[in-house]
Amino acid sequence: MKIYSTLAAEFLGFEPGIDPDFSDLIIQHIDSDGLKRYASEIKAAVDAETREGRFNFMSAYPFIDSLSSKVRYATPTVEEQNGHLYGCLNVYLDEPLNADERQMLLTYTQQQYQSDWGRDIAEQEIEVEDGTLHLHFGSDVDLNVELGFVSIVTKENLIERDDAMEQKKYEITDISHPSNPKWHRIRSLVDLCDDVVKGTLGGYVESYENLSQEGDSWVGMDAVACEDAYVSDDAILTDCAITKGSSYIGKNALVAGHAVVQDYANITAGLITDTACVCGYATIWSEEQRLCAPVIRGNARIYGGISGNVICRGNALILPGTSLVNRTNDCFIFEDDRVSVELAEHKPPTKETRAHDFQR
Repeated sequence: MKIYSTLAAEFLGFEPGIDPDFSDLIIQHIDSDGLKRYASEIKAAVDAETREGRFNFMSAYPFIDSLSSKVRYATPTVEEQNGHLYGCLNVYLDEPLNADERQMLLTYTQQQYQSDWGRDIAEQEIEVEDGTLHLHFGSDVDLNVELGFVSIVTKENLIERDDAMEQKKYEITDISHPSNPKWHRIRSLVDLCDDVVKGTLGGYVESYENLSQEGDSWVGMDAVACEDAYVSDDAILTDCAITKGSSYIGKNALVAGHAVVQDYANITAGLITDTACVCGYATIWSEEQRLCAPVIRGNARIYGGISGNVICRGNALILPGTSLVNRTNDCFIFEDDRVSVELAEHKPPTKETRAHDFQR
């Protein structure tokens, strides 16, 4: 089920082509249509606020009632539909909502947009090419009226897909893990790729909150996603790898071998394999300009932040608070207690997107 809402923002910037020291500050209101040009920046900011889909909008819901028992998860994002940019609340249901429950959800969402979560997102300065934006969900031009829900598909105030359960990409089977009865194998309900077709048995999860029902993300082989860990987007957890704690694996990251991702680690790119461990508040992400992401292997243990053309192997240790960001074509190699550089060939960088951005 999806709830679409209007978007608006205040734009703060300077006159184009004029030195800011000699230009007056421009403060301008922008509605949903005008925000489309900033779609990528807005989506990145909202997804960062919701931790790439890991945030549960319902965690602040104050009541124990039929609505709380039927709505498992809700995550705000933004979507482009029919040439317009909208706020979108993705709501995951265990059961369809009746009319009263739908109204309860609308009221709660309106309160969150206008106060708690909405205030947090509005206080953020979203950097765009020619200034900054302060974003508002569910607001019209005056920023002071009731929340307006816009349905893209049915032109009604609320979109409810009764076939939501049928559109799941996987189900949890009764096949339990030999060492932990809380973990159960998953089975694909759709074709995801050549290796994962409808009916394919995957790895183990503890609940439906460990693996997204959207995108091509997958837990395969004998891998385990458990506790509050979450796998989403196109990420793959396979072989005997495990993700646990409150860790997150997203975008096109690949975690394989006997690797462990735990605690509050956040991985959105790269390859983690062998017996490597990414833990603490570690963050691994792609260097977007060169489409290159780290490779973590061997017995490496990562607590800090790593991005770009970096390889950690052997017994490499990246301590908390350390940030390694390599935006060059040269490869930095951390092995045991040594650091070396593998020089790149001097040729124009390719702009072609690869299947996995850690491949070199």
